[in-house]
Amino acid sequence: MTVLNDEQSARFFDTMDSLLYYVNDRFRVVENFTLDYEGQIGDMKTALVAHALWDNVEVIDDFVRENPMRLPKRCLETALAWKTALPGLYAVVRYQGGRAILMNDVGV
Repeated sequence: MTVLNDEQSARFFDTMDSLLYYVNDRFRVVENFTLDYEGQIGDMKTALVAHALWDNVEVIDDFVRENPMRLPKRCLETALAWKTALPGLYAVVRYQGGRAILMNDVGV
């Protein structure tokens, strides 16, 4: 299992939070969207925005090109890598040598 250090964790959240705000502004998914929430309603709103992102991953190119939050290059490179992400929930069946076997409700 990979554990992010403090710098990597901060980069992930800076990048993902900025991208989620961008996606919500672009597709107008949730009115008055904020990540400053607590509880199930906030989680559901964030999930709706995340679904819009994964249904429209090409928006990441626009996000990187426009860089509305003036993120550093390293954050933009991280966002670009997410274009090939496997959306959904997975369990790690096996991890060895930098490779993983994943399983979801459809199969391995």
